[in-house]
Amino acid sequence: DRAAVAADYRLQLSPAEYQGDGPFAPMISWLKCYLQHADAPAFFFPYTADHGGVIPEPWHLSYRPVAEQYQQQWSLQQLVLHLQQADIAEKESLLASLDTIYARFIQGSIYPPFSIAT
Repeated sequence: DRAAVAADYRLQLSPAEYQGDGPFAPMISWLKCYLQHADAPAFFFPYTADHGGVIPEPWHLSYRPVAEQYQQQWSLQQLVLHLQQADIAEKESLLASLDTIYARFIQGSIYPPFSIAT
């Protein structure tokens, strides 16, 4: 909502900008009400609360049909294969912890939850 801030405003992506008296709170409030209508597009806020993974991101909006499609195509096994082929530091440590990381930051982060391939 560019109209809510000065032209030189530097976006912080902090919850304070989107809640209470934050500059983007009115836009988020309106959007949440709008998306509750039966004929509204299938957008949703996936990170509304900390479920032990991703912290709340009140600015994060997802389109359910596309999000579900991508999540159905992505799996823990595919992630393992990609990481095994990657040239990254601490790869073995990452792979050793990947089950926990995947469960916490991918499967456990989406709200409202929907099926994710494993």
